[in-house]
Amino acid sequence: MSRKPFSKSRLAQGLATIAAVLLGLGGFFGLEHIMTEDHADAQEIEAGLNERNQLVSGHRAPKAAALRPIEDDVPVVSITFDDGNTSNARAGHILQKHGLTGTFYIISAFLETPNYLSRAELDQLVSDGNEIGGHTLHHRPLPTVDAAEARRQVCNDRDNLLAWGYEVTSFAYPEAESNQAIEKIVEDCGYNSARGLGGVRTKDGCENCVDSESFEPENPYRTKAPAMVTNQWSVDYLKKVVRKGVEDGGWTQLTFHDFCTDKEECNLISWTYDDFEDVVRWLAEEEKAGKLQVRNVNEVMTGKIQDSRPSTPPAQLAEGAELVHNGDFESTTQREREPFRCWEVVNFGNNTVTSNAGKVGVNGSNGMEFTVADYRSGDAKLLTKQDAGECAPEVAPGKRYRLAADYTADDITQFSVFLRGNHGQWVYWTSSTKFAPTDEFSRAEWITPEIPDGYDAISFGLAITGEGKLRVDNYSMQIPPEE
Repeated sequence: MSRKPFSKSRLAQGLATIAAVLLGLGGFFGLEHIMTEDHADAQEIEAGLNERNQLVSGHRAPKAAALRPIEDDVPVVSITFDDGNTSNARAGHILQKHGLTGTFYIISAFLETPNYLSRAELDQLVSDGNEIGGHTLHHRPLPTVDAAEARRQVCNDRDNLLAWGYEVTSFAYPEAESNQAIEKIVEDCGYNSARGLGGVRTKDGCENCVDSESFEPENPYRTKAPAMVTNQWSVDYLKKVVRKGVEDGGWTQLTFHDFCTDKEECNLISWTYDDFEDVVRWLAEEEKAGKLQVRNVNEVMTGKIQDSRPSTPPAQLAEGAELVHNGDFESTTQREREPFRCWEVVNFGNNTVTSNAGKVGVNGSNGMEFTVADYRSGDAKLLTKQDAGECAPEVAPGKRYRLAADYTADDITQFSVFLRGNHGQWVYWTSSTKFAPTDEFSRAEWITPEIPDGYDAISFGLAITGEGKLRVDNYSMQIPPEE
């Protein structure tokens, strides 16, 4: 097989994706890890914040393995993993046990948080010969954010991974969503290739598509791949997809997300470890027989490791200005979890939550209503969107900020407050004083403590932590006059 430089043409491709399967998952994979709100005192909270920042600062990864050659005229299979879920560490052990490697696409701001890989686990994957790729800072579907935010999500994520010593050249789109403008951003951020989902024929769609990707993809920033592996795929069906690709003589990229022990407990995007090991064992046997070769993505899409690229910094608002974006909720979206631009619905715990975004605000204006039943634990709230700068208000260490909102509530409510760290990671910070129940809209106002060092943005919202209703409207954030 001749190894020529791949084409960078941007011809339109009718790639079918499975974004519909992932609807409601993308962009929120990491929100659960910030919901363990221990109301510790200020010193304990700040100590925890400092420890979190130190975990992802000053780190140097092991040296990556040398790229292996591709044998002429032997089809290639790449085993890839999206999101960096903690179960991927055990999947890596299974690969190592059978002498194979894969490509792990990492959401860098989720590193070292519950349910995601630790840096030690990531380092072990590298030591075992696996590739680390980028998957954005916060797993936001990139076409849903503005161009500057998309660039921050892609470039800052890669810059984090490069700074920690990982050799990052491959990218995967969150929810497999992209367009030509997004693909250009990925290229500009220094990636050599980017994987979508779709374009290769499976039972989940794209019946008129090809059986494998070319070794010289028509569009290296939207490489074709089968739909992601779900719990609806049997071992035999996955083998069938691989065999079709082998018969076609090209490149097949398999995409896994999460793993579980018992199939009955698997969610849609999980596969059992036993089934995964069955497939890995089979792939190793097929490789030994010379029928295929298993290679990391960067061994197919070769190219030098490009330098980090600067992203567009968030706009700085003048002191005294309103710092919250769309606090009156007048700018709406069609997304269930983000009903208003720059605001997202977040709930967790053991309870039943019904949310209503509509004319439930002050004097019938746009507002948000939560109704909680069967309460045992957790809360429900509407938070300023936790992103890299399009929506999250910027803050400065040592400053205090006045948070405010109009509300009605059947029970006490209070602001839950989160901060964004130096590497884009969002962590719980503190909660405000409590505000009394009220049947009429009242104003909740609270001034934060001083922002600790190492944090540059804030996210907040009034939370309901018991049974009943909470309505919110007219959020505001300003620097108080004495500051």
